[in-house]
Amino acid sequence: MQTQKADSLPSSSKSTPTSGILHGLFISLGFIFGATFMATKVVVASLTPGQSVTLRLGLAFLVLLFGYRLLRIPVRLPAAALKRVWFAGILLQGIPLALFCWGMRYVFPGIAGIIEGSIPIFVFLIARLMVKQQEPLTRQSVLSLAIGIAGIVCVFHNKLHFSAQPQEMLGIGLLFLVVISFSIGTILNRRLLSGANALSLNAVLYHQNLSGFVFVILVTLGIEGTPKWDGSEFSWPVILGLLYVALFPTVIANYIYSRLIKEWGSVRTSAVGYLIPVTAFVFDFLFYGNLPTTAEWLGCTVILLGVFLLQCPEQKWRLVVWKTRQDCLKRLYLHSRLSKATY
Repeated sequence: MQTQKADSLPSSSKSTPTSGILHGLFISLGFIFGATFMATKVVVASLTPGQSVTLRLGLAFLVLLFGYRLLRIPVRLPAAALKRVWFAGILLQGIPLALFCWGMRYVFPGIAGIIEGSIPIFVFLIARLMVKQQEPLTRQSVLSLAIGIAGIVCVFHNKLHFSAQPQEMLGIGLLFLVVISFSIGTILNRRLLSGANALSLNAVLYHQNLSGFVFVILVTLGIEGTPKWDGSEFSWPVILGLLYVALFPTVIANYIYSRLIKEWGSVRTSAVGYLIPVTAFVFDFLFYGNLPTTAEWLGCTVILLGVFLLQCPEQKWRLVVWKTRQDCLKRLYLHSRLSKATY
């Protein structure tokens, strides 16, 4: 028994700083994604959806290309794994970024927000359907995901407009394809980055950005044709917006997201999607002075509660539930004794 205690102390002391760093990365990831909507709004005001996505991934690939060469980071992957990495990259970056831009042209923001907020649910369900990667089904995870989606609905309930027009149905279908594609890509990346045959995180990000870039080029050429620019589209706000979406959500955020997938798993990491409405409200207030409504405040609070429960370690979760139940039983017992004494 003494040996077990001695062995357990170093591991717990080492895991605490790492856990704090990972939670900090998780929160920063939510802020990066939250600010992405503002930058994207500036970019798509001057460029077409296909042009904006192509330039975003193209600039991101240039950053990775020169950065990796400057730091001499190897990017070679085994030939047997290259197809799987490219396929996951298309699912994670190519399809979601391409379809999202066209889908948002036909769907109201409220419906889009709820569909995007369902990503953790889809990740959880699809992961359980894959035999080799099943996420544990616990009361904590189910309750946390349900609370999070309830908060998303609360935030966007007053923005729901559904006309059932063919174009809107097409947009909703495209957004659901975005969610499903991103969810499957998240699970596949978990396989690629974990286990005995785990691949290099830096090499995986490099090739997945390249595969997404190639995919959106082909899609853009097929839908919009050859781009025609006269230079007037590239004002300083558009250039700064492109630099932001290329560097932060595409390079830095993808690295953080993949790192968290490797450390935490797919469902727990995908819960960062719940933080996007919360951080978007923060930036909307800081830049435009818009205050959330009462329903939006309530929704953000519910969302944060769901994220907290999902990130809370299972042992602490069980301890909190046990203490809460004991406290309730104690109060009921004292109340019954007091009632009998008064009677």
